[in-house]
Amino acid sequence: MALILYVISIPFLLVVSASGSLAARIEVAPLTEGLRGQSADVFVNLFGDGVDVVSAKVQLQFPEGLTVRARTDGTPDCDDFTHVDSVTAAFPVGCGPNCPTVDLTVMVRRPLPGGTAGDAFASCVVDVPADSSPGFYPVIPSGATVDDREGQAVETSVEVGTIIVPEVPKSGALKMGSAQGAPGDTVTVDAVLSTTVGAQVVVVQNDIDLSPEIQAGKTSCRVNPSVDQGGVFDTAPRGCTATGACTSLSADVGDETHQAPYFSGDVIYSCDLHISAAASPGDYPLGCEFALLRDYETGPINSHCEGGTIRVLAAGTATPTATPQGFPQTPTAPSTNSPTPSVTRTATPSRGDAGGCTIAEPPTAGNFWPLLTAGAVRGFRYRASKRRNQ
Repeated sequence: MALILYVISIPFLLVVSASGSLAARIEVAPLTEGLRGQSADVFVNLFGDGVDVVSAKVQLQFPEGLTVRARTDGTPDCDDFTHVDSVTAAFPVGCGPNCPTVDLTVMVRRPLPGGTAGDAFASCVVDVPADSSPGFYPVIPSGATVDDREGQAVETSVEVGTIIVPEVPKSGALKMGSAQGAPGDTVTVDAVLSTTVGAQVVVVQNDIDLSPEIQAGKTSCRVNPSVDQGGVFDTAPRGCTATGACTSLSADVGDETHQAPYFSGDVIYSCDLHISAAASPGDYPLGCEFALLRDYETGPINSHCEGGTIRVLAAGTATPTATPQGFPQTPTAPSTNSPTPSVTRTATPSRGDAGGCTIAEPPTAGNFWPLLTAGAVRGFRYRASKRRNQ
């Protein structure tokens, strides 16, 4: 099935006071993947552009067919984040429990300093029906108000987000390699990326669980230079490298703003692991957990991780010739996952006035996969380590 890529600019809704200056803005995440028959977390950002923000209100309107999930008590399934004091979510009177509209009120724990790049202050769970047509659907914020530390309302802009319902869901896996050696040897394993056609992975994160007989340090792993990206590796528990008792490695490779995605089959990084001199012969698992793959267009995609094995041979046994480990000298990208030439989609004229706000006509749902430019997704990186308030 051929996928047509479109370059689009997400339309935005702008609210301006008579003075014409903007002091704050509320943005819905520009692109969220929503798989048919599943739910999606839609994030909302708050920015203080020259004002110390202490509270804000906004209403989110989802397209027909997509509804905000309700909790057992009938309230919207929306959560706040650690840097805000609270977020109150409510369905409009007479709408619910399967309602496409939600009202959000946020109180900031500490005033958001003017000029700072905002962060997600809330997320809402949205159910995507199994019979939804592939395409993209606008999430329109309206009625936004922001108050400063003096309790004064300030001029506010809001920006529309989009939920993508793909024809073919993007997914990927990180596969840890296997190796064998004798006690006291150092062996090398590779972390290899595997993705579906259309996935454009630019960030790879995962943890590796180590057996006590397999030892590693912070400098044990290195990024494949051919992927042209930096990486951060760490060990746990803290200080374990001094004692040789590390039980896990963590890897964070890539940059979401990087426009050259990894190819399926690429070696993302390699690790040198030391087999304890006291290790008994046998197989020792390399567990792989908490895989998070980020797509250049849509952020996190369906991800999983496959572990490997270190086989310890009996002392004095000749090590058989193994499959070469480490980085390939000349990496080759599979042609099946090459980027498809994009087609530019021209924005349609505005559809006029809506409550005093001009809204650019959002694209309608269709059988295509939009390709979002890098500038629209920068600043929306939600790492696996982000925790909501309990």
